[in-house]
Amino acid sequence: MIKHDLIEQVGGIERAREIVDGAPDKTADTYCVGDWGIAYFSLEFKSVWCAEDNDWFDSDYETIDELGCDYKTVIALKDLR
Repeated sequence: MIKHDLIEQVGGIERAREIVDGAPDKTADTYCVGDWGIAYFSLEFKSVWCAEDNDWFDSDYETIDELGCDYKTVIALKDLR
């Protein structure tokens, strides 16, 4: 997907900045939106950020394709930067 299309998909340049700036730390590499809310994942470390607990937890997801099976929107943060 072209970067411009991704920025439009998330609601514009300001929203894209909010998503990137809202990542919990530099290990977060993927932003996801599902029916239950927003999540940040680190596929490299196989973990998911829990904002409620302010901590990372183990995740079984290893690829963006796997995340795409369970989340409506899956975006690699590097594609928004």
